[in-house]
Amino acid sequence: MDDKKLYTVTEVAARAGVSVTTMYSWLKAGRVKEPGKTISGRRRFTEEEVKKIIELIPTEK
Repeated sequence: MDDKKLYTVTEVAARAGVSVTTMYSWLKAGRVKEPGKTISGRRRFTEEEVKKIIELIPTEK
């Protein structure tokens, strides 16, 4: 069994510093790749996917 931590949209949004609405907009627009889903259809992101999403956030210079 795979014991890797999986993250919800809400958890990913919090880690990335964006709103849940922004996360769903990015998913709909294809800016963020659709993650795997649970049997009940809920999205779950891997740590690697979370890191890629965080890289999308522009940093202030």
